[in-house]
Amino acid sequence: MKVLVIAAHPDDEVIGCGGAIAKHVESGDIVDLLILTQIYSPEWNIGETEGRKNEALASAKVLGINEVYFGGLPTVKINTVPTITLTKTIGDAVKKCGPNVIYVPPKGDVNADHDLIHKASLVACRPFLQTGLRQVLAYEIFYTTYLNHDAQGFRPNVFIDISDTFAKKISAMKCYKLELREYPHPRSQEGIEISSRERGLFIGTKYAEAFSLVFERH
Repeated sequence: MKVLVIAAHPDDEVIGCGGAIAKHVESGDIVDLLILTQIYSPEWNIGETEGRKNEALASAKVLGINEVYFGGLPTVKINTVPTITLTKTIGDAVKKCGPNVIYVPPKGDVNADHDLIHKASLVACRPFLQTGLRQVLAYEIFYTTYLNHDAQGFRPNVFIDISDTFAKKISAMKCYKLELREYPHPRSQEGIEISSRERGLFIGTKYAEAFSLVFERH
């Protein structure tokens, strides 16, 4: 089975579905990753661009990801990117991967990049154009997804037990030295563990990740 993970920013894939990715790989599935945005000056230190890419590649290696695609779009400025450009960037990755399962960012996240990429992903992944597509799942980004109080926001209804792959999730996150924070920041090792334990309580496991089912074909 082929899997494509679509992420707005480097580290979203680990926070949202790192454990699920590792489970796919351990099951023999081929997982590709599309990271759509990158930093730019003067808001960020442009000298970190290559280092951030290398962190993403190192993290992907820990999880066993097959291929990493970089979209090169401006981070936190997806609202300035023409919809056709965003959709085509995602669509090109879908064509290259030919996925059976796609993981997309969450709907209604307070981070506008996540929400806009969610919508563009649904256009690029239209089921009638992707005959091999079996499932689309939206993952959550712990804390920015939680900040949305809109009833139409992210609603988890699929839970994946990641008890056996949680250690890989943490190891992959540790590769993101420029993104990892100290506890009690939610993007800390301890914060990710607390979130994963809380989701595990829903299904009676030590750790879990939560998803919202967007599409499923039987």
